Amino acid sequence: MYTLLTTIMLSTANAGELNIFAFDSNSGLPETGDIALGFNAVPVLDFGLNAINIMNDTGQTAGGLADFPAGTSGTTSLKYFLSESEAVRIRVGLNYDSSTSSNLYDNPVEVADPDNDDPSEISDVVTTNLSAFLLSGGYEWRRGNGRIQGLAGVEGLLGVGTSSESTNYGWDYDDEAADFGVISDGSSRTVSERTGLGVSIGARGFVGMEYFIADKISLGTEYGWSVMRSSLGAGSVRTESWVVDGDGNGDNETETEESGDSSSFSALHDNGMDIFTGDSTGAITINFHF
Repeated sequence: MYTLLTTIMLSTANAGELNIFAFDSNSGLPETGDIALGFNAVPVLDFGLNAINIMNDTGQTAGGLADFPAGTSGTTSLKYFLSESEAVRIRVGLNYDSSTSSNLYDNPVEVADPDNDDPSEISDVVTTNLSAFLLSGGYEWRRGNGRIQGLAGVEGLLGVGTSSESTNYGWDYDDEAADFGVISDGSSRTVSERTGLGVSIGARGFVGMEYFIADKISLGTEYGWSVMRSSLGAGSVRTESWVVDGDGNGDNETETEESGDSSSFSALHDNGMDIFTGDSTGAITINFHF
């Protein structure tokens, strides 16, 4: 199989016009009026590293070479070339993740019931939601006439995000749970948590390079330094508790507590950026020019 693939690749390379990795510096580099789309290249590199044995995942990954900041791997970049060496660019990332998990365990109320020899299995269902919107716009200067082009530039950054987590418990805070001693006066548990709206605004300078693996197709990476102003609005925590009054009667009460807001100012390199300020930076990207 390996010999066959090698033969096909060599034959394709010798065919000249059929070689997908052919490169012509006169036509393969960005030109005035070109548009370039950039995406996360790590999944493509993962496939290439595992290509020797295509029937199995050999465990080799490119993720450790230069990772995207957490939550930003879906960021897409769009560039418009004003000339062969200058371009304006925007980057947009809309990240939303909703996940649900559950864990099975014996119903603690039935376990505590001396007359129940076969407690049922129940589960707590935890739902987590995360959303973040990332936007940047900037200007880029380039230099180079061959496969390798250096680049540098500046851009403005805007990030907005929030997250929440809620738990649907498999058993209730009620008289039965209290009678069997599973809960007592003052027992409580968290029902849901929500962060406030996070907003970050700032500016970033960057340097990087692109290597053209074929005409109009390049792999690139860049690193930068940012000055950011970030704020986080007040969040909330909702709990339920078991409260016993003076007559010994218990009641399930819910309460929501609001947390305070916060703000910060920072000057960071890309490795220190969080989900609100990160962009497709410090990462390997694949770029298509047309």
